[in-house]
Amino acid sequence: MNKKNLKYSLAGGGLMIGIITSIYLLNLNIHLIPVKTVELHLSYAADYSDDKVLIGASHNIFVGKVIKQVGSESHLGVPKTQFEVQVISNIKGDLNGLVTVDQLGGFNNSTLYTEGKMPLLEPGITYLLTARYNEKYKWYSLNGHSNGWKILSKDNSLGVDELSALSQTDEKVISLRNAYPNEVLLNADIAHKNTRNSFKSLPVEERALILSELEKEGL
Repeated sequence: MNKKNLKYSLAGGGLMIGIITSIYLLNLNIHLIPVKTVELHLSYAADYSDDKVLIGASHNIFVGKVIKQVGSESHLGVPKTQFEVQVISNIKGDLNGLVTVDQLGGFNNSTLYTEGKMPLLEPGITYLLTARYNEKYKWYSLNGHSNGWKILSKDNSLGVDELSALSQTDEKVISLRNAYPNEVLLNADIAHKNTRNSFKSLPVEERALILSELEKEGL
């Protein structure tokens, strides 16, 4: 197993990436071909295993169904892939319709790069996603930490209403909804006035409604 180190910069602080390479078989729905995979292991800016920290560091948290891949590029030698995602429901923020989601990872020749164990987003699958908004590119950059995403459904036949109902009973969705009023914002975001969609920035009436709904649900 070969190991290398690369430096990579993302919003929220500098990150160190450790790369672990391995060989496996990838099913491309055409035939099996051998490819090399590279796992990018990040040193994150905060402890994203804590839901309060995770939600505070995120600009948007939502349930979305991946429609298709819409782009790819390379940054500092590491590929990134963009997807069109249909928003199903929001936990933090008020997204709707179709949005562009940017994911660290993708193919570079015969090598597949992934952020840790997070696979590339797949069309037809519905996920819980945590992201930060990129003003320059007008897209939402995913947090690939193991606590920052979850597959909610692989059933491509389910509609928006069915997926929304499904998400409302998911324990991870419920946990993050409960954490929102108690989010821990990143110091860097506070300093740079980049606390997009923070709970404290919401209108008083909206905050009261969220707290009332959580109380009714016993969260």
